[in-house]
Amino acid sequence: MSGHIPAAAPLAPVAYAPGQAPELWWSRELHRRELATGEQTGDRFALSEATADAGYASPFHVHHDDDEAIYVLDGTIDLYLGDQVHEGRPGAWFFMPREVPHGYVVRADGPARMLILTAPAGFDRFFHEHGQRPADAGGAGAPALSRDEGERVLREQYGIELLAAPDGYPTPW
Repeated sequence: MSGHIPAAAPLAPVAYAPGQAPELWWSRELHRRELATGEQTGDRFALSEATADAGYASPFHVHHDDDEAIYVLDGTIDLYLGDQVHEGRPGAWFFMPREVPHGYVVRADGPARMLILTAPAGFDRFFHEHGQRPADAGGAGAPALSRDEGERVLREQYGIELLAAPDGYPTPW
């Protein structure tokens, strides 16, 4: 088969009943269900279901080592992709190749629920290492890392660079 990439080790199938995928909180405003991790997929990709509250803004950033895609399930986001802003309603799909600056903001009538895919996997580990488990999430307010520490970790370990936000973009974190 042309283009086939064999796994270094056999992969095990993964199946979750609805609502049973492992959960992580980044902050009070961002909750993730980890549907497929790099560990499970041989680092081919990672897939999460993210729910973000109204007004949540991801840091405006660029991936140097992976590609990212978002599929909007519920709610509405404004996706800043390069120098354009796109409306993301349920059913909208966005592909952000590496080296293209991007970020999203959940509109005031939020929350929004999205599938977020990264390929190859790797960035998912950031949330595993620095996210908060559901048992701890009740008291979660700010992310577990300061902005400066988070920016350093993202840049040095995950090839993600936080950028100056475009005009009108909220300042997160």
